[in-house]
Amino acid sequence: MLKKISRQEYNKYIDYIYGLSADISCSAFPIYADGVKTKELFLSKSKKGLDGKGEEILLYERDGKVCGWIHYYFIESDKYLGISSMLTEKGFGDALAELFQYWSERYKGFSWCFYLPSENREALDFMAKNGFEIASRDIVDVFLFKNYTPINQAANVIAINSGNFELFSDIHRQCDSGMYWNSERIEKNLDRWRIFAYIEEGKCIGTLYYVCAGKDLEIFGIDYADQRYNPYVTEQLLICGLNKAKETEAESMYFFNDEETHIIAEKLGFKRITEACCFEGEI
Repeated sequence: MLKKISRQEYNKYIDYIYGLSADISCSAFPIYADGVKTKELFLSKSKKGLDGKGEEILLYERDGKVCGWIHYYFIESDKYLGISSMLTEKGFGDALAELFQYWSERYKGFSWCFYLPSENREALDFMAKNGFEIASRDIVDVFLFKNYTPINQAANVIAINSGNFELFSDIHRQCDSGMYWNSERIEKNLDRWRIFAYIEEGKCIGTLYYVCAGKDLEIFGIDYADQRYNPYVTEQLLICGLNKAKETEAESMYFFNDEETHIIAEKLGFKRITEACCFEGEI
């Protein structure tokens, strides 16, 4: 059973819920057993689910006992749903079934997207048995900046700003169909992003972009002209991204990528945490 959490229940169960986050097999993304995220971060993010402003926390009960929770967010203007944290001691598949039922009663016409780690077999089995296909499968890497010394980078890599945004958008529009962070939304929120482009003979060959959120960053993607993968461009963009992040005193950087890109990222110092399976759909 799912029910909206009260402030009293939040205070009662928060330590128990956070304890579940130590086991990736009990979790959806974001995961907290990554050596990066802290309990303080978990608490600060979860408290936002109590005010009802675009977020909600649902306690998950089995046989009268609290076994976990689902903290989700909704963006009314975009009709979009996502998960801020989902942790259960058992019955993850049943919790997902109840979540979809809960959403269907309240968010008709909304689209949704979330990621599950490969270790959460119960959740993945539930999704497969109910006809949900994996939209993408990514290696999840993390980079820690503590001992990082900036590397010489190619002069071809430049920063993207409002004055040259079309260099980025011309490439990003080739692959942003159905993506929440399309070119238009990124441009409207450009102060939240750091974007770099690799220029060759006056043309943009590839771009890298990441979200600026405190000391813990995440690469959102690397795009290529005509969607043609280029390992050298990939490496140079990553080096630039790492160097600039170090300048801003970043502590970590997440990167969801494929096997080919992971080889390059690993060479630069990224460490593999897990594999993420993306699911998306519409209510």
